[in-house]
Amino acid sequence: MLRNGMADDKMKRFEMVAPEGWLEAIDRWRGGQPGIPSRAEAIRSIVGRYLGWPPAPEEDEDEKAEREAQERLVDAARDPRTGY
Repeated sequence: MLRNGMADDKMKRFEMVAPEGWLEAIDRWRGGQPGIPSRAEAIRSIVGRYLGWPPAPEEDEDEKAEREAQERLVDAARDPRTGY
């Protein structure tokens, strides 16, 4: 199975601690995604997009509009009190 362009056998486990507000922002973002991904998959997806991984192929106008809409969802999900 591939996740963010990486085969499972190349993935490494790690743990992290995050503020509650940060996790709430992740959960709000997840709620706007098709199929509501797990927190782990949501974090992989968000970090992957931020880092540009996997490298994106050229996008057409519809794909660009969809990406920009998703970025607006992430921005809208931020809690103004914490910035997360």
